[in-house]
Amino acid sequence: MKRLTFSCFSEKAVVNCRDGRIMGYPYDLRFDADSGNILSFFVKESGKLCFFSKPNTAEIPWERITKIGDDIILVDTDFFPRPRDTKQKKEKKYFFGG
Repeated sequence: MKRLTFSCFSEKAVVNCRDGRIMGYPYDLRFDADSGNILSFFVKESGKLCFFSKPNTAEIPWERITKIGDDIILVDTDFFPRPRDTKQKKEKKYFFGG
């Protein structure tokens, strides 16, 4: 059995093997205090600066882990991230005819 510290675990990117998207990085664990078994871990959505709003988070059951590699954690889940909205950019308006 390979042992892994949480600091090493939290440096690995979590990748959803259903669509290949990077979900983020682990930031917390939920475990059973009686048995000591890990029940799930929490992931914050990556690539989003959230100064004024909370980032999307997901609780991923430990059983959903497919493989823990050197750099990534593969999970099989239907949680975020969802495809981004492809909103049309607003046309810029110039005051002085630019």
